[in-house]
Amino acid sequence: MDKQLRLAKIFKKLYPLVHKRKLMGLTTKYSTITRLMEKKFLEDDDKGFFLPQDGVIPINKALDAPVDIVPPIQVIDHFIDMSSHIARMNYCMCRTSNDCKDYHQTDNSCLFVGEAAKDIHPDLCQSITKEEAKKHMRRCREAGLLSLVARAKFDAMWLGVSPEHKLLTICSCCPCCCIAAVVPKVGKPLKKTLRRAFAKMPGVDISVNEACTGCGKCVEACMFAGITLEGDMAVLNEECRACGRCAEGCPSQALELSLDDNYLKESIDLLSPIVDVT
Repeated sequence: MDKQLRLAKIFKKLYPLVHKRKLMGLTTKYSTITRLMEKKFLEDDDKGFFLPQDGVIPINKALDAPVDIVPPIQVIDHFIDMSSHIARMNYCMCRTSNDCKDYHQTDNSCLFVGEAAKDIHPDLCQSITKEEAKKHMRRCREAGLLSLVARAKFDAMWLGVSPEHKLLTICSCCPCCCIAAVVPKVGKPLKKTLRRAFAKMPGVDISVNEACTGCGKCVEACMFAGITLEGDMAVLNEECRACGRCAEGCPSQALELSLDDNYLKESIDLLSPIVDVT
């Protein structure tokens, strides 16, 4: 079997252990495991962020002046437009490995963007056009999946491609299978690293207003343990990724997301120095 296919098969079997926190749970007890995981799978330059869904941000309220701004998906469109090559995963590794029942359309899968994507095995990915990539991402977001844009050593590793700095990952994440959902459960050293890789999008803000009734729907909706109830009020914490799932699930419209007018430039400036998609 081809080396790339062997790697994919190995990681597909390991993934359920990671997601079910059996492996990640060991990082709270054994620092050696934490150091090994960071050395093998993570780089200091690994960074990424979640894009909030377009529909949860009131565009005209995002600024002091009522000036329209482009929706979050324009961040993805920028890197697609700049790309030299785009590959779409033939299936979602996360949902396939976990036998996902809630988001079973596994073809709503990752995009890999940049020169390194040309070398991904054709049994794993297929090349697509920029227009196809944009349509794919909109279809994934309409299905309720969260967009994650990141430079990740781990993806280059299990795909068996290089150089790492010429591969951008654009994931479409579901709440039941996303790897980012394990971050609150890992040990502190590894958690610090993973928070950098699974962060808020630059320029996005979220707050709880006085309409909150303490119903707890937001707590149920959050996949990151980023919101809790204190008495009859929802309270955001440092695990929040401002993805907007809580706002979508709130019957009282008590959670508000906003973007500043520089969010697009800030997002591009964060990733451009560490990943080259041209």
